[in-house]
Amino acid sequence: MNKLIVPKHVWDGKAVEKQKKELEKVPNPTGYHIVLFPLKLDQKTPHFYNNLAAALQKRGLKTKDSLRLFKKAMLLSPRYINSYINLGSVLANLNNHKESVRVLKRAVQISVASAEAFNLLGVSIRDFGRKNEALNYFKKSIMLYPLQSAVYNNYGVGLALV
Repeated sequence: MNKLIVPKHVWDGKAVEKQKKELEKVPNPTGYHIVLFPLKLDQKTPHFYNNLAAALQKRGLKTKDSLRLFKKAMLLSPRYINSYINLGSVLANLNNHKESVRVLKRAVQISVASAEAFNLLGVSIRDFGRKNEALNYFKKSIMLYPLQSAVYNNYGVGLALV
């Protein structure tokens, strides 16, 4: 059975029921639909799968499904960095730092200008036990975006652990 995730600010029983009937006609391998009125979502883009997975994660739903959806987005567009960053973050939260490091290293290969990817890579590498290496990634993140306070915090924690 398909699940329908509807933001509270757009809740309208009749509109939701109408959308639900329409969505049941559309083949959907994910089993989830997010309804954002009046937008229609293109299920053939990496953005759809990445955003759906991120929405599931934010609501604390189905981590297994989120991982699968992030990977689907990466298959559709291997250079779409957001999927790598989000997947790496979820893997790190699951304490799968080895896989998180692998995914985030790919993210920084795709975009050497992503402060977020360098910061998350630093966190995963630090938590994986390679503290000195993590400091280098935090420095790169700070160089790219010096106003990001979380990176300074991560860098400080890394210094304290060395």
